Amino acid sequence: MKKILLVSAALSALSFCAQAAAESVPPQASASVASAASATPQTSKATAVVLRAVALRDRPKLDSTGEVVVPAEKRVRLEKSTQNADGTWWYVTADGLGGGWVVETEVGSAQLQ
Repeated sequence: MKKILLVSAALSALSFCAQAAAESVPPQASASVASAASATPQTSKATAVVLRAVALRDRPKLDSTGEVVVPAEKRVRLEKSTQNADGTWWYVTADGLGGGWVVETEVGSAQLQ
């Protein structure tokens, strides 16, 4: 019983240390790690080019619609992302067009500005 309690206490301590270490990483380092790991940085300073004309959707769902169309080759700012059953989505903004959701496959590789 003592061994189980000691192991449980050790695991709790390791979990706490890992969480504290993750929280102490500066935001710039987190963006670098995310960029290196997924090539899709989670930062509002990233931009990407729309691969083909695409409508900015009201919600991150395939059945969602939008009235604003971003033309092919237009550079957009990647504001935030989310994942759901329809895939990975980015909320993007474009000068003069406003913002909306696009599927990650509709934009090219992200670039930090």
